[in-house]
Amino acid sequence: MKPGRLRTTKNERTFFTIIELLVVIAIIVILAALLLPALNKARGRARATLCMSNLKQLGLMTTQYENDYNGWRPGRSPDGIAWSLFFINNGYAASNEKKYFNSTWYVTKRFLCTEWYEKYETDGNFVWATATYGIRTDKDDNSDGTWYLNNNFNHFGKVKTPSRFNYMGDSGHVPTLTASSVFYNGMSTDQVIFMQHARRADLLFLEGHVAAIGVENLKDSLIYNYFIRK
Repeated sequence: MKPGRLRTTKNERTFFTIIELLVVIAIIVILAALLLPALNKARGRARATLCMSNLKQLGLMTTQYENDYNGWRPGRSPDGIAWSLFFINNGYAASNEKKYFNSTWYVTKRFLCTEWYEKYETDGNFVWATATYGIRTDKDDNSDGTWYLNNNFNHFGKVKTPSRFNYMGDSGHVPTLTASSVFYNGMSTDQVIFMQHARRADLLFLEGHVAAIGVENLKDSLIYNYFIRK
């Protein structure tokens, strides 16, 4: 047999050469590199869709409360507790959607943006009650002498365009890159709307619709203080 050729007789095994193995490995690496971005993009779209579904469900819950209490909605910390716990305690979400352990209250992860799940998920389905979607805490103007919405309850009957007033949505704390149950639209603060999903933020508006808002909305007078998550 000539040097460099594989034996192919019936009773002898055939082996790959080192070069052939390297070629196969290189092909696999190239295919993985081509497919990984597409897989990550599909995964991101799935998370964004679930996030919008979460907000839609929470929107129905807040609307039900508003209808029951003549137009009033909970603020960031109604009765001094996290807004997520408030809704559960008052029967607008199931009682088993909260859990207390390690001296901390937890709520089911539907109260939190899907992009935070890996960071905050505990015991399979729960996240900190204070690490949830944010509730807006500032007004459009200070016509009544203050920029701030009430921490307990607010009545939005005077809002002229409810479809442009975002009430709840993706939010975070800028210095620590952590979830925040509070955000401000236009005030100078570090608790802001986060562009969680491919530089878009999912937001729930007063009249009930949920929308993914992108950087093109930065000039919108009602929605302009964004933090773009890398």
